[in-house]
Amino acid sequence: MSNDINMKALTDNELLKLIKKDDMYLNYIYKTCKTGCIRYMQKKHSGHLTGPDFEDIYHDALFALIKNIHKEGFNLTSTLKTYLISICKYQCLKAGE
Repeated sequence: MSNDINMKALTDNELLKLIKKDDMYLNYIYKTCKTGCIRYMQKKHSGHLTGPDFEDIYHDALFALIKNIHKEGFNLTSTLKTYLISICKYQCLKAGE
């Protein structure tokens, strides 16, 4: 990642543009959204899932993000954290079936 970019000052859509050019920027998203996503899953889905499950689900959510942002016409209508939490929520519900 370039040292001259202030990642905290970028909007989520600006971050997505950077990720489209270089997946290395995904590391920033990984770090900034992970705690919130894991906490959400622990709070809502700890009855049938464990810590390693939450980690796996979070990684799957990141893969889904990567896949979706490279699709033509993808439009982020929420924050990245909210988007990732919604994917995690769906995956947790699916895992609990």
